[in-house]
Formats: sequence, C-alpha cells, structure tokens
Amino acid sequence: MFDSLFGSLTKLLLLAIGLSVVFSLVNATLSKPKKKRRRRNYQRERNFVPEENRSPRDNVMGCGCALLLVLFAFLGVKFFSFIWEHPIPFFLLFGACFALLVFIANQFPDKTSEKPQPPELEKSPDDFTSDASSFDYAQEVGKAGEDAIEKVIHQVCAENRRRYQLLRNVYLPKGNGETSEIDLLLLHETGMYVFESKNVSGAIYGDDSHPQWIVYKRNGDQERMTNPVRQNEGHIKYLLQFLGQDPWASRVYNVVVFGAKSNIKQVPQTRTFTSIHTIRTLPGDLSLMLQNGKNFYSPETVDALYDKIQPYVHMVDDDVTQTHIEQVSRRFGKFN
Repeated sequence: MFDSLFGSLTKLLLLAIGLSVVFSLVNATLSKPKKKRRRRNYQRERNFVPEENRSPRDNVMGCGCALLLVLFAFLGVKFFSFIWEHPIPFFLLFGACFALLVFIANQFPDKTSEKPQPPELEKSPDDFTSDASSFDYAQEVGKAGEDAIEKVIHQVCAENRRRYQLLRNVYLPKGNGETSEIDLLLLHETGMYVFESKNVSGAIYGDDSHPQWIVYKRNGDQERMTNPVRQNEGHIKYLLQFLGQDPWASRVYNVVVFGAKSNIKQVPQTRTFTSIHTIRTLPGDLSLMLQNGKNFYSPETVDALYDKIQPYVHMVDDDVTQTHIEQVSRRFGKFN
C-alpha cells in the first residue's frame, strides 16, 4: 500500500516537473522581445544561402544534426519512461549519490574559515606598545612613505619657482596637554598644504563622511583604518588654532597620500580643498595644484610662518613620541 502510494506521488511529481519545464520553454520562446527577434531574422537573412548554391557537405551536416536531435529525444523518452516505471530505485540511487557528494565535500574543509580575522578596533594602547617589533615596523613603513612624499614636494616646488618651506613631523600642542602630529607641512605662496601619509598596501574603500575605511589585502584579509581625511582635518584645526588664524581667512589644503602599493578603489572626493592621491600620481597632481593656485601668502609671510612652527619640529624625544602614539591608539585604535 505504501509503495503504491509513494510511486503514485513520485509519478505526479515527475509529471509536474516535466510540465513546468515544457511551460517554461514555451513561455521563454513566446516572451522574447520583438527587437531581438527582428535582429535574429535579419542575421538569418544575411547569412542565408540559396539552395542551389549549397554544397553536398552542408546537406550532410544538416541531416546529421537532425539525426542527433532524434537520437537525444529517443534517449530522453526512454530515460523518462524508466523513471516513470521504477521511481523508487531511481530516487534511492539519487539520494545515495547526493549523500556521497556531501560526504566527499565534508572531507575538504573550507579554507576561508582558517584565515586570520581582521584586527579588532577596540584595543588598549598596551596592545600596540608592548610589541616592539610591530612598533618598529610601523615606524619604518611610515618613514618610507614620508620620505617619498618629501622628495616629490621638493622636486615639484623647485620647478614651480615660488617661495616655499617644508616641515616634517610637526608636533603642535592642542592646549590640553596632548599633541597633534602633522606628517608633512608645505608652506607655499598659494597656501598651506597639510599632508597625511598612509603607506598601506591593498584596495581601499571609503568616503569622506564615514569614520573608518576598509583595506582589502591581496591575501583576502581586510583591515579597518581611520578615515585619513577626517584625521587630517583635526591636524588642520589645531594648526590654525596654534597660528591664531581664522579658517575662513586662510587657505589650507587637506592632502592625503597613499603608498605605491595602495589601490584606491572607491573613495569619492566631495570636499573643497581636499584631495586624495597615491605617491605615483602625486607629482603631476601637486604640480597642477601649484600652477593653478593663486598667490595667497607673500614670501615674507611664508618665512614668518616657518619661523613660528619650526621650533616644534624634531623637538620631541622618544617619550613624547610614545605618548602621542598612545593618545592616537586610545582614540582610533591604531598607530598614526
């Protein structure tokens, strides 16, 4: 009783599947756009060969294709009739094959689950300062990026032939006992250019408004980094505060530069006086910025700004540098 009921249900299921396949094929054929159908007919007319010009080989190939279609149709009918008459053995065989495939798949675990997880963002400063090798490596990578930017700035400014001064690693006081570090500060007749160096490798995704950006490594891992545009805006804020200048009465450019191994994938730039570059594009971009920029400061003002800021360059010792890194780690969860 149970076998006959199961066989009847299986036949009904097979019949429903067959009808659905036929209905789908008919519906797909009838619902094609007329434009595509006209294009197909045009193509057929263009490639049409009159019957008197056809070679015997074309006729033989046509007959062979027709025979293959008939053979496949015959085999399909036989296979369907076999399933119709023996539904239970067929589904038992199908289930056994499916179970075997699942068993084989489980023997090869997913390697992606073994990849290291991205670093956590909520970390204490001790997590970063306790590892001396990581600290030294971060310093070396950051220094290499700043060296490359400094070289480009001197080359471009030498060609521009206007008064400029360049300062590096400027630690400006915030007024609350903390400091704000500017990687490179270009004082130029066209304005002040605050450079933020990010010598990271990978594909970079982010936007101006989001507090964190994502860096996808080549090995598939991903890391989160502080939005460098916002980070550099903080540096500009304390620079103007230190100089006693009104933001609306000054001209300061927010310039973010990534390393040669960085690939800026999706970083829209929507803010005025803000630009994002790689070290490869920086020479041409900075040259255009200086050429198109109108003079805003006089040469004497450039020198006066330099004299006021210069005492805060290379005036700090390792303890002050370490304190600054701990402040940044506490705020952003990573090195600056």
